[in-house]
Amino acid sequence: MVTMLESVTAQRLPASLEDITAEWLTAALASSYPGVKVNSVFFGTQIAGTGMKVRLLLDYNAAGHAARLPATMWIKGALHEYARNIRAAFQREVLFYREVAPLGIVRCPKAYFAESDVDAGQGIVLMEDLLASHTSFGDPVHPAPPELVASTLRMEAQLHARWWQSPDLKRFGERGGSLRTDGVIDRLMAPASWNAAMSMPRSRGIPPALRDGPRVHDAIHKMLAMNDQLPECFLHGDPHLGNMYFPADGGIGFLDWQRMMRGPWIWDVAYTLCGFLGVADRRIHERDLLAHYLDELRKAGGEAPTFEVAWQLYQAQLFYGMVWSVVPPGTQPEDAIESVCTRFAVAIADHDAFLAIS
Repeated sequence: MVTMLESVTAQRLPASLEDITAEWLTAALASSYPGVKVNSVFFGTQIAGTGMKVRLLLDYNAAGHAARLPATMWIKGALHEYARNIRAAFQREVLFYREVAPLGIVRCPKAYFAESDVDAGQGIVLMEDLLASHTSFGDPVHPAPPELVASTLRMEAQLHARWWQSPDLKRFGERGGSLRTDGVIDRLMAPASWNAAMSMPRSRGIPPALRDGPRVHDAIHKMLAMNDQLPECFLHGDPHLGNMYFPADGGIGFLDWQRMMRGPWIWDVAYTLCGFLGVADRRIHERDLLAHYLDELRKAGGEAPTFEVAWQLYQAQLFYGMVWSVVPPGTQPEDAIESVCTRFAVAIADHDAFLAIS
């Protein structure tokens, strides 16, 4: 269980790479590993996505080695300019590692430190270096087979059932998470952002009927209003293939819990089902996989609706996938953006999903 360290919160959490020093890391790690000292730190790979992730190469004193702390770990947080727009997301990821990860419901990287500073709008996690254990990672460019989707939906059903309509959900913040509190959707779907995206190669797979930004934006808001009437549970919030990992010992795990939130089960399910599968496999398997999720939810103790109700909700939920088309350049690889937004756009066209929200 990650614990709080008063001496770390008394001093500022890192706001930039320059703030990540051996002294700060010593104070952070000592919260769970007393006596540890970081003698030196070197920066390795840096990934500037929604948040900044930096691989750290660490040298410890004898207490650090005795505690079997790893020679490498990753630090993640609001460490670059874009992240300043989505501060709540990093605080939510900290909350996940402090409150949810220790329960072992879903597989996720181990955290060695997790702390947030609401006033500063910062959340920092020091986490396991999965590369060191020969873990492989999902890639949104390459669709997943139906068997992997079924396994992922089973894991989601167990997570959703754990806090199904629970009064404890209030500790996870406002319904809708940082997407609502930070205004992410409306900012991304603004006309200037949409028009710029429609002129980029990433949009070439989007059918003409779905290139109308105001119509798609309105559909997303209708979808969100529909969601507000549904039973709520605990969600990953952003379960795309780029947030999946596959340990060498088998199984599956989820990365990037910064979109963790309260909301309706269908949010995760539709995002997984349509976002993971290639178009041909989705057309063949989507109904069976949705039914599979509903069965797993019932087994885990959740209150699954009828298939007919779930099917309409699934079609309406597809509109959120269109947000992929307007994510800022550099936050995801362009080929990944094109692959995912095309899958959702084609699915919306296949189902004439505007009818599901009318």
